[in-house]
Amino acid sequence: MFIHVHGLERTTLVLLALGISGLATYWLYCGLTAGPIKPVDVSVLEHGKPAPGVYLRVHGHALWSDAFFQSDGHGYTLSLVPVISDSDDAKQHASVFLEIRTSSQPRPTGSTDAADYDGTAASANGLSGDAIKSFHTHGITESKNYILLKPDETPHDLTIRARGGFVFAAVCLACIPLVTRLKRLQHRTFASK
Repeated sequence: MFIHVHGLERTTLVLLALGISGLATYWLYCGLTAGPIKPVDVSVLEHGKPAPGVYLRVHGHALWSDAFFQSDGHGYTLSLVPVISDSDDAKQHASVFLEIRTSSQPRPTGSTDAADYDGTAASANGLSGDAIKSFHTHGITESKNYILLKPDETPHDLTIRARGGFVFAAVCLACIPLVTRLKRLQHRTFASK
């Protein structure tokens, strides 16, 4: 007798594995093709030019007092810090935001003096609606081609993150037979009662 197993769990696991694999492939590609660090002044990005690569050294002023902070509920805090140039209208087209995740209680701070920020711009995330609203209250408007820069992250870190994504996807696929077997056992248990 053939037992039909509802495929929702399997479909969910396959779709999750495919999504994570796609993201991991993107990170792996970015990490392997990043090349050496590329210096760029934030004013160049504010005038609409695309970022020259993934591994960047961005020169500009971080607006720590205008940063957006959001707790993820698991002991980590996401901080988004706009980085702008000396231009008078730089806040009207902010094109770089530092994306910092910390587990420490004190929020990250720094100087508003011009500085270099090294990191990767390979984030799959964008600014959330809450972040955009918060920045708008400070008179900061994001440009169309803004980037999220993860400070101190290297291309090697991207490849490590990709490996973790592939492992997670493999675990999802490995769970499919387990879920199928559990559903069959559950069906047999209820059928015998």
